[in-house]
Amino acid sequence: MDVHTWHHLGMWAILLFVIVHVYAAVREDIMSRQSIISTMISGVRTFKDTEARPTRSMSDR
Repeated sequence: MDVHTWHHLGMWAILLFVIVHVYAAVREDIMSRQSIISTMISGVRTFKDTEARPTRSMSDR
């Protein structure tokens, strides 16, 4: 195989990893008790089995 083919195989491997990784992270955010992805976007961390009361961050103390 030449360099061009290896380049394309590497590109598809990275692309596949990114797609699977993003899917797994979003699925974990939906299925688990913690809201990790939502916390990264909004900056407010909530737990799904409690009331919608965000936890205190270090800057709030």
